[in-house]
Amino acid sequence: MHHGRVSNDSHEQRLARARVALRGLSVGDAFGERFFFASPQTMVDWIERRAIDRPGPWRWTDDTAMPNLTANGMPVTKKFLDRRR
Repeated sequence: MHHGRVSNDSHEQRLARARVALRGLSVGDAFGERFFFASPQTMVDWIERRAIDRPGPWRWTDDTAMPNLTANGMPVTKKFLDRRR
């Protein structure tokens, strides 16, 4: 959706920002996955101790896979990403 803001950023700059956003999404997803199978009391204990007793590697889930497939599976072209057209 275009909100009247015209971006002067290049295609490469927009693509770079999208990649950074996907990296952030994957880190948050992997962090949250650490809590998925933990009991509520276990989570409270971890928060109080500021420690998570589940060492890495942290794995991302389908919540990361779906946007990655969308971003990487679609033809990423200047026309597709350029909202001014």
